[in-house]
Amino acid sequence: MRFLIVLFVLSVTVITVIVLQAARQEIKIRNLKKRTDDNLSEVRRREANIVVIKSKIETLKNLNEDLNLKIAELKVKKEESQKAHEGLAMSLGDCLKEKELFEEKLGNITQKAVSLTEKHDNEKAVAEQEIQSLKNQIFDRDQIICRYVDKTKQEAR
Repeated sequence: MRFLIVLFVLSVTVITVIVLQAARQEIKIRNLKKRTDDNLSEVRRREANIVVIKSKIETLKNLNEDLNLKIAELKVKKEESQKAHEGLAMSLGDCLKEKELFEEKLGNITQKAVSLTEKHDNEKAVAEQEIQSLKNQIFDRDQIICRYVDKTKQEAR
């Protein structure tokens, strides 16, 4: 009987140990299941955040493409305005050169006109002096002739 009692106690101990291990494993399984559910909800929340971030990235990419197109258009406009500015600068430079040439020609013509006017005035003065000297010579000659002419004749008078 002792043997039976020992066997019974031993059986009860083994069953108790097995029940305790089963309970312990159940608690571990329950904790693992809870952690798995928590991790799964965390993963789903992070996946939702990733989807939102991806949509924002797509929106930013589209915005970036639009901005790149606008930048390209502005660069083209800038190049066109620079070309127009260079053309205008060249045109302005040409106009300024033509103006300088015209002013130079005008200055030369003015100088020539002034020198011709002075030359004309000088020649006029010389001509007037010559005319006056010729008048004086004619007058002197007439006086000399009048001295020698007979005043009684009609032709001499």
